[in-house]
Amino acid sequence: MVQALRGFPTGRHLRKRKGVIGLHYQGNTRTTGPVLASIAPVAMKNSTVVLLAATQEHPLGGLLASSFEVVHVPTGAQAILDAPEFDPDVVLIQDALPDMTGFEACQRLRSEHRLPFSVPCLVLTGGTPTPAQRVSAVNAGAWDFVRESDDPLDLPLRLEAFAQARRNLDHAMSDGLTDPRTGLHTRNGLARRARQMGALLSRERGGLACLVLSLVGDVEASQIGRLVASAARVSDVVGMLAESEVAVLLPSTSQSGVVRAAKRIAAALRDHADTSTPRLTVRAGYDAVPNLSYTPIDPVELIQRAASAMHNGRPEEDLGWLCRYEPKPGVHAAL
Repeated sequence: MVQALRGFPTGRHLRKRKGVIGLHYQGNTRTTGPVLASIAPVAMKNSTVVLLAATQEHPLGGLLASSFEVVHVPTGAQAILDAPEFDPDVVLIQDALPDMTGFEACQRLRSEHRLPFSVPCLVLTGGTPTPAQRVSAVNAGAWDFVRESDDPLDLPLRLEAFAQARRNLDHAMSDGLTDPRTGLHTRNGLARRARQMGALLSRERGGLACLVLSLVGDVEASQIGRLVASAARVSDVVGMLAESEVAVLLPSTSQSGVVRAAKRIAAALRDHADTSTPRLTVRAGYDAVPNLSYTPIDPVELIQRAASAMHNGRPEEDLGWLCRYEPKPGVHAAL
């Protein structure tokens, strides 16, 4: 059973598929019974919509209803089915559902394109997540954990902050700075972020490196971007340069650090290829500036150099697929 819990008495009500029993709040009046309205989504974005996937008796639905539009579903399968229709601002998934784990539900919401990458997906857990659980959550596409023992008065504030992050991402996408398929920076977004990082690192006399990877094989761009992003550091910035070409900006990273990062990312890609894409081929190029204050450079040119190095650079010893940038007289890199 789907519960649609009204948090704001605006007179609108959430609609669900024909024949499904639901709870509806219209103003201060609650009614129950079959929903006979059409499947068409209702314009209800004046208030934050939270999709809660938790057991039927879980008290959080009622708690959140005073602050948000809450759609409460009892299984992961129902959440996967309903997510596109209700277009939630935040998804909150219990770690253990009757039909699957919260990680599996989150992973399917992402991989089956039932949920945009800009929508925060949070895992509801009873205890403190372990490091292994945090890694599993990131790999599944979850943003963070919410503990059931956390202060219930703080939870609405956290969820509203995540909802605002989603709105900011949507705004960035509308400006063409974020790729809606992957949730990563576009070429323009990456250039803008590179210049921001360059300005900060130059003041701190820090370095900046760029690694560009080109992948050939039966793999979707959204998978490529997600795999590269999951293997990158939290401080790194990842963006799509082309359908199968990904750039990674690595702050405060030396040449040897870029080589280590390239090995780590390539290993993650090949581990994925061993199970699902056996024909995946990786090529990469990079360039690094150890101190942007001593060696001023437009960070966008650094991206151009790394992209050029894939084809014209010098291969690393014992790593024929990875090439470093070497300037050649009369030759200019082009992005």
